[in-house]
Amino acid sequence: MTIKLIWTIIALIIAILLSIWLYRGARYDKPKTRYFLVILRSISLFAVMLLLINPEISQDVVRYEKPALKVLIDQSESITDSMAVKSLMSQWKNDADLTQRFDVYLQGFGQELLLGDQTYFGQTETNIGGALAQMEAIHIDDFGPIILISDGLQTYGPAYQYSQLPMQSPIYPVLVGDTIAPIDLSIERIYTNHYARLGQKFPVEILLDYSGSDEPQNVLLKITQDNQVIWQQEISFSKQIRSQLLNAELPANQLGQSIYSVVLSSVSGEENLTNNEAVFGIDIIEDTDNIVLVSSIKHPDLGALKRALTSNNRVDVTIASPEDAMEDTSAPDLYVLYQPDRRFAPLIEAIQAQNRNMWLVTGSETDWSFLNRSQPVFYKDQLGVVDEVTVTASESFDLFDASWLRWSELPPLKTDIGSVSVSGPHTDLLKANIQGNPLDQPIMTFYEDGNRRWILLDGSGFWSWRREAYRLERSYELFDAFVGSAAKYLAVDRSNERLIVERQPVYQRSSGARLVAQYFDAAYEPSTSAVLELSLKAFDSDRYQTRPMTPMGQKYMAALDDLSAGDYDYRVLVPGTEIQKSGKFSVLSINRESNSGFAEWPNMAYLAAQNHGQPYMLDQVQDLLSHLKHSEQFVQKEVVETKTTPLIQWYYALVLLILSSAIEWWLRKYNGYT
Repeated sequence: MTIKLIWTIIALIIAILLSIWLYRGARYDKPKTRYFLVILRSISLFAVMLLLINPEISQDVVRYEKPALKVLIDQSESITDSMAVKSLMSQWKNDADLTQRFDVYLQGFGQELLLGDQTYFGQTETNIGGALAQMEAIHIDDFGPIILISDGLQTYGPAYQYSQLPMQSPIYPVLVGDTIAPIDLSIERIYTNHYARLGQKFPVEILLDYSGSDEPQNVLLKITQDNQVIWQQEISFSKQIRSQLLNAELPANQLGQSIYSVVLSSVSGEENLTNNEAVFGIDIIEDTDNIVLVSSIKHPDLGALKRALTSNNRVDVTIASPEDAMEDTSAPDLYVLYQPDRRFAPLIEAIQAQNRNMWLVTGSETDWSFLNRSQPVFYKDQLGVVDEVTVTASESFDLFDASWLRWSELPPLKTDIGSVSVSGPHTDLLKANIQGNPLDQPIMTFYEDGNRRWILLDGSGFWSWRREAYRLERSYELFDAFVGSAAKYLAVDRSNERLIVERQPVYQRSSGARLVAQYFDAAYEPSTSAVLELSLKAFDSDRYQTRPMTPMGQKYMAALDDLSAGDYDYRVLVPGTEIQKSGKFSVLSINRESNSGFAEWPNMAYLAAQNHGQPYMLDQVQDLLSHLKHSEQFVQKEVVETKTTPLIQWYYALVLLILSSAIEWWLRKYNGYT
């Protein structure tokens, strides 16, 4: 019995007693009339009290939820047996036993989930991991298996075999294609910077893969430019050597954009030759950003920082001691000071005197008593207690495009747990969590006073962040891109550039391709109030096509998804001014979905094992169907919901109050009672 129900009973008793007390006395000399008046007054008083108390009654309602059968259908061109897949989908749609046991959802995918369940098998990109994550996000409150119908070949996104979904969503891959691996040599990936300095050599890493026969194979790898071979090497594969990572150094001899072709010779019996060629491009420039990483100690963070800073940016990074860094303080574009101590005093003084930008990386070995005295911006109340600190990202950070978003999944850093304060305008990106308790204390913050920009990263262990980023994404690209963006934020020379354009010389695919620009106003402050336009012209055309660029944070972005393969000239314009930037880029036409027919059994089997499922071949679908129909794992779930409803609706109580009061008034008047 609820409190409100108890008060309702008390209200009824009070209404009756009060009504009897009001109609006491000799002047109410008609017993029957007095009896009716007491009842009517009791009803009126009780109705008023009901409106005030609003009593409710609770009732348990039982309903049954069917599990959701989420079917993902790979619609890429590499699905050779598309008719069998279409027949399977039609069969599952019309299977009465299946639809009675499950809520069936059919969803096609290519680079992302497609609208509806139509099967066209014309997608040129496949992102299996992304489709799994999107499907789970859509059905986050549903339980039930995911059926993945695919050949397992992925051309886009992180490695799907490491995807892990909740236990309530086991994954059952259905493989389409031949599991006997054909003989195939492939260029899996090319790693290189987007920029190189004129007259120097730049590194290129090429990852090669071999599958099929166990017989030894000897092939030739060439890198060409303008049909001239500039590098080549013979390579051997065997049963034991299935992949190789090759390093080449190429000369940067010509200013501007340079396009290179990588060609891997074929072997006898190899049918798929589309993955034996690849193209990459770089911009060769006369100058580059010179970053000096200064430290008085040895630490694995230094190597990780250097690799991250040089990954995708036109930068040279030199690791130097505080004394060596003082030799020419005007040459570097940016100083990164790692765990400063008293040896840094002359350098910090010179940086402040020249109004230079600076990145401070502090941690467990930082001398904060010195640092607090040597600069006026960052102050830490050092307690002498070092602890592990995890981070939480600010959703309002918009100084630049923070490409890395999975901050909460990174391992903790080590730092003194004293509080940090910032004197002046600043923007926090990361804040501290100590032993699961969030603190209003910055771990990574960006300071800018109009003349200089400083960054503080308070914590040692950057090397573990970069390692974990690779484990999460199977690539350093996103994490290193963030580090590079932070360095660009500090190293940009705003005194002579009001428009900065970021683009790749060569886009391997148009899908997902973006061109980004940043505009500075007359005070050299980032601005998104201006209108920016992107004009594009194909090399075989005489006409520019203009499209607006969309503001995003403090930058502008233009999507290039609709471009066909080819070479393009571009111009980014600020209408009404003479400010513009121009250049060129290429979009390749590489369809890695063609000429397949091979199913990636190892990756799909690993995905199933990671997610409590089991892989099946296409001709074993009836076994899977039988498992789904009879498994005790997939049964209807009993859901008990407690519904609360008013004991009486307020409008009924109001009508009852009006009627009882009116009848009581009429009876009193009729019998001469005042």
